[in-house]
Amino acid sequence: MRAYRSILRAHVARFKPRAAPVRGRVVVAFTVTPRGGLRGLHVARSSGVAVLDRMALATLRRAAPVPRPPRGMTARQRRFRIPFLFR
Repeated sequence: MRAYRSILRAHVARFKPRAAPVRGRVVVAFTVTPRGGLRGLHVARSSGVAVLDRMALATLRRAAPVPRPPRGMTARQRRFRIPFLFR
């Protein structure tokens, strides 16, 4: 599972914008489907800046579909929270 988490984070990082209008940290939560789709995508912890929250969600939408999780991962194991740090 750790290996998949690393693969997932690296994949998503490729879609993150290089610049942001302000600084902040957003935590986004979602579930990966067995085929690599995203379900339940939402801001779990807001930055307090709407544009950053929208940028984090848009990054994940652009990254979809994500790499398929390994067979045998339960739905609970396919739930993720990814922090985005904008500088």
